[in-house]
Amino acid sequence: MASTRHPETNPQNGRVWLSGGNGAQLEPLVSEFKSLSPFPVWTESLAWNANLSSGDNFYAARVNEGMNLLTQEIQSIVSECSVVPHIFLAGHSGGADIVTHTLYNLAGTSTALAIKGAVVYGDPSTNSKQTYNAKGVTSSTGVFHRTDAQTTTINNSYTYFGWSYDNPTIATPKHYPRVRAYCNKDDWACRNPIAGLWDASAHNAYTSKAEDAYNWMYYLITDTR
Repeated sequence: MASTRHPETNPQNGRVWLSGGNGAQLEPLVSEFKSLSPFPVWTESLAWNANLSSGDNFYAARVNEGMNLLTQEIQSIVSECSVVPHIFLAGHSGGADIVTHTLYNLAGTSTALAIKGAVVYGDPSTNSKQTYNAKGVTSSTGVFHRTDAQTTTINNSYTYFGWSYDNPTIATPKHYPRVRAYCNKDDWACRNPIAGLWDASAHNAYTSKAEDAYNWMYYLITDTR
């Protein structure tokens, strides 16, 4: 699982921290995954500074830097494993933007086959045409929304064939997303424009999603094809 935020310890390869760095919004999800999963779990956080206060151009460069770090780390993990690993990604805010940019960057490659699933909270690159919103989350446009073409690539590239996690009574299997996006109704980042922008507390109110996010990830390991 990859996530982003200070504080952190135990740097590794210049790309990740092996302790800490998950951030307050993702820490409950990481903890649930480590404590509840019946499978061995190894977690790490991306060595990326989440301070994004210097304007749009700076933000884009910082997200691109994070995407390159995460891409390199995924490629490194895949190359060192004798079998295809099950990699889950998770990100909040700028970290969510990095995750979805990385998904687009790796779409169609053999490396992408190792990405079992991805969860994002308050993604500023949210596009109204994405098909992977969590149940109950309506479509919206983020403050730094990605293009329709990029969104279509993510929609089509990360799916599983099986049964619905959100609607298990659907009898016929079909393709469902391996990405799951949460966007609170007053979150300025994934629902632009929102009055009060930087003061909106909804952008930092995703800890309650941890249980659903974990259950969905576990479902992808155990109940899908």
